[in-house]
Order: sequence, then structure tokens, then C-alpha cells
Amino acid sequence: MKNSCRLRKLGFMRLVLDMTNVGFINSTGLGFLVDIADQVTAESGSVSLVGVQPKVEMVLDMLGMKAFFQHFEKQEEALAALRAGLAGGS
Repeated sequence: MKNSCRLRKLGFMRLVLDMTNVGFINSTGLGFLVDIADQVTAESGSVSLVGVQPKVEMVLDMLGMKAFFQHFEKQEEALAALRAGLAGGS
């Protein structure tokens, strides 16, 4: 996955992804999210998801993928957790 390697090369290791407008997710999207999580957690980073819609949440839960990501209702909560060091990373 080209984009996740690019993120890592640019030094983006603690990510907040706004999922508010994502109403469904397929295997390509899931694979991309897992790839990003693998890339950044390998470097002590983290991926936080914001505003995950119920259908997407259900898919993540059914596949046991919720452990890959921290979940927040609002972007401000995720950013506050990053600042406080609660969303992974060093």
C-alpha cells in the first residue's frame, strides 16, 4: 500500500482519521486501514478513528479489528488524547 508507506516516510506516525462520512467499508478499505495501523504502530505510532458510523463500527467489531484503532466521537477528543499521550506513540 503505497500511501501508508508514504505517510511513514513523511514522519506521520500518530494519525486521526475522520470517518464521519464513511457509511460503509469494503475489504479494500479495511485492508488500507490495517496497513496504515501496521505501519505506524511498528514505529510506536497510533491510528485513531473519529465519528465511525454504525455500519462501519459493526464490520470492525465483527472482524475483531476494533483493537487496531482507538475510537472517539469527536475530533477534538482524539486530538486531546494525542496531546495527553493517551492515543499511543511516545
